[in-house]
Amino acid sequence: MNMRGFWGILLYGSMWGFTEATLGVILHMMHYPLKGPALMSIGVFLMAAALKMYQPKNATVYCLSMGLVASLMKASDVFLVGFDVMVLRPIASILLEALAFGLMMKLLQKHGIRDWLKYPAAGAGYAYLSYAGFALLFGVVGLGSRYWTSKTLTELMYAVASDGTTTALMSALTVSVGILTGSWLQNLGDNRYHNPLAVAVILACWVLGLSVT
Repeated sequence: MNMRGFWGILLYGSMWGFTEATLGVILHMMHYPLKGPALMSIGVFLMAAALKMYQPKNATVYCLSMGLVASLMKASDVFLVGFDVMVLRPIASILLEALAFGLMMKLLQKHGIRDWLKYPAAGAGYAYLSYAGFALLFGVVGLGSRYWTSKTLTELMYAVASDGTTTALMSALTVSVGILTGSWLQNLGDNRYHNPLAVAVILACWVLGLSVT
C-alpha cells in the first residue's frame, strides 16, 4: 500500500469515527428510531467513497482498516466508563460493518457484475450481512443489549429481515452516492495538497470527536 492509500484509511476512518461519536450521540438523545440504519448508511457511504477514491487491491482489508480507525475513537470511552460491554458493542458493530461491506465488494467485483447493479447490491448485502452478524454476536453469544438478548431465534431472524431491509434501502442509495463522490474526489487524491488537507481533517475529527466522547 502506498502512502496515499494509508492516508485514505486514516482520513475516512477518522471521519467515520467522528460521525459515530457526534451524530450518534445526537440521534440517541433525540430517541431517533432509525439511528442504527442512519449511522450505518453514513458509514458505508464513507467506505464506498474511500474505495473508489484510492482503489485498494484488497477491499476487505482496506474497509477493516478504516473500521479499526473509527472504532479506536469509540474505544476512548474506556477512559470514561471503564472496560465495559457498553464500550465493546459499538466497537464490535463498526468492525462487523467494515467486514460486511469489504466482503460484499470483493465478492461482487470478483463476479464482474455491472456497476449500476453492483453498488446498490453491495449496500443492500452489507446491511443484511451486518445485521446477521449483530444477531449472532449480540443475540446468540449474548454481548448485546436487552433488545438483542431478550429475543428468541425466530425473533432474531425477524429483526435481521426487518431492520436489515430498512438499512438495505438506505445503504443501497448511500453506497451509490459514495462511489460518485469518490470518483469526483479522485483528482484531489493526486493533488499535492491531499496529504496536508488529510492531516488537517484527521486532527479536526479526533479533537472534536474526543471532546464529545
